[in-house]
Amino acid sequence: MHNQDGSVRMWLFKDKGGDGVRLNNGSDGGGEYVFHKDGGFHAPSSVYAGAARIAHDGNIYGSQWGNQWLDAYLKKTFQPKGVGQAYTKEESDARYVRDVQRGAVSAIYTPEGVSTDASKGCVMVGVTLSGDGSSGTHVYQVRYCPLQIKINGAWRTISDISDSK
Repeated sequence: MHNQDGSVRMWLFKDKGGDGVRLNNGSDGGGEYVFHKDGGFHAPSSVYAGAARIAHDGNIYGSQWGNQWLDAYLKKTFQPKGVGQAYTKEESDARYVRDVQRGAVSAIYTPEGVSTDASKGCVMVGVTLSGDGSSGTHVYQVRYCPLQIKINGAWRTISDISDSK
């Protein structure tokens, strides 16, 4: 297509054996748009879909990202790895369990017919049975110890889950 003065206004063409249909803005500049044979589309700059925009560098602008560019949304929403407020390896290591051990063994003597509990955070490690009770064999002694975890270089006894709220 030509302007009245003969200058090229637009070219629309397809090369034999080429990659698709091409649309060129002619003397006004702006580049060439290609509608590829495989269904793809190439634009020399941004592509718009309603109010959304795909920039030439792959960035996306739209309401899905709070009416801002996607790269800005991601920077504001997530901590970058290794910079800013992200944790260093040492800071991360200080927050997590680094070791587990059993504490000192204690014992509970259980009189016949009586129920008793060990302290919170403890596990049973042994039992002594008595065969001379009035009703036969019964648990005479339960041995238990606290489970301990090491976080940030300090040992602490695991407590009941309800205590950690």
